[in-house]
Amino acid sequence: MEKFSEILKNARLSQGKTQLDVAIELEVEQHTICNWESGRRFPDPVYWVMLSDVLSIPLMKIWEGFVLFKTKDSRSQKTALWEVMAGKITQEVNRQR
Repeated sequence: MEKFSEILKNARLSQGKTQLDVAIELEVEQHTICNWESGRRFPDPVYWVMLSDVLSIPLMKIWEGFVLFKTKDSRSQKTALWEVMAGKITQEVNRQR
């Protein structure tokens, strides 16, 4: 499975966009895009749909990339996927209280 950082960079380059172009479209700093493409950071969920739209990356690819980014040990990706999803839902519920 391809790393999200590679998917992001390849999608950007295939559209002839610079990191600055993408940053402007997403209203973030250029170093944010650089951090995402280098694998140092992963975009917050708020940017997933925007990235999908701006760079024509399937949303499921972004989700898979997030799971891979968060899963550094031998746990199964399916288990990690559910743990991440449950954590995000819990955060959102707590935020709305």
